[in-house]
Amino acid sequence: MSFMKGIVKEKFGVNGTIYREDIPEPNAQYGQVKIKVHASSICGSDVHVLYDNMQVDNRYRMPVILGHEGSGEIVEVGEGVKNYKVGDRVVAETTYESCMQCENCYESYFNCCEKRVGLGSGIGGFFAEYVVVPERSVHKIPDNLSYEAAAPTEPLACAVHGVLNQSKVQPGNVVIVSGPGPIGLYASQVAKASGCVVVLTGRTSSQKRMNFAKDILGIQHTVDIKKTDLKEYIMDLTDGRGCDAYYECAGSVQAIKTGFDVLKKRGQMILIGVSLDMIEMTLGKIMYSKELTLRGVKSTTPEAWDKALRLLRYGLIDAESMISHVLPLKEWKKGYELARQHESIKVVLKP
Repeated sequence: MSFMKGIVKEKFGVNGTIYREDIPEPNAQYGQVKIKVHASSICGSDVHVLYDNMQVDNRYRMPVILGHEGSGEIVEVGEGVKNYKVGDRVVAETTYESCMQCENCYESYFNCCEKRVGLGSGIGGFFAEYVVVPERSVHKIPDNLSYEAAAPTEPLACAVHGVLNQSKVQPGNVVIVSGPGPIGLYASQVAKASGCVVVLTGRTSSQKRMNFAKDILGIQHTVDIKKTDLKEYIMDLTDGRGCDAYYECAGSVQAIKTGFDVLKKRGQMILIGVSLDMIEMTLGKIMYSKELTLRGVKSTTPEAWDKALRLLRYGLIDAESMISHVLPLKEWKKGYELARQHESIKVVLKP
């Protein structure tokens, strides 16, 4: 039996996540491919998991190898695999398994299947030397993209799902993206690529990311909400109309409340970030008076992955610049801390 290195969550508690070198190496079964991981990136939810802030949804089946963002090279194909071969450069969706019998699965909304099993939570993920995934979840990496830049395709697909699938935007629309974290930066780029005027908001503590968005990604407007009245800024920008869409990417209750205030009548509120806190507000009155649309975003869909990879292929998303740190897998704690302290954009781990 061969063994591999990986990061395993064995139990709850900060000390329950361990770097191990004695994990049995998996093999591809029927309909599966085995991927040699070249790069895996740290998600904000990974940091939450370390501190057990994601227990609420019971998605983690411990012990489990973590990591749901990654890229690599196929080194083995199981019987029945038709569309991929050894040597293909690929990424994989986070849905490892779903029931394939409910209405959501029939419509390819595997993200909403009640029996969904997620990569890196319900079954071993990308924070290891090898990962095994079903053929259905696999997508080829564009030739012009490095393994490092391809690793965070999943958060880009989340942003694509939120901006292009869960809302209706048109060129010339003024949209606000709340939160300059990785999801917010990807959402800003997707909205910009769609012809929207993008206003990215954040706090003074995130000034580095705000500068990055403006100077490197070319986001038209960045607003420090600690120094500037956002409503006044937006009303001036839109001649008193308000923004067409508001993408909440920070998981902030206050940001959600602000969004309802700055949206135009018949505007769209899209919740991409995850907030587990209670929100006290007269939602019925707000929705009624403005006739707003409110939608959530849960993970991704196959369609969102296809769109994300096309955006990457044609250079409409700057994925390479989003990679701020590259570390060996064994330095995962340093990577987590960089992500937790907002000292990074995307941190990539290399097995």
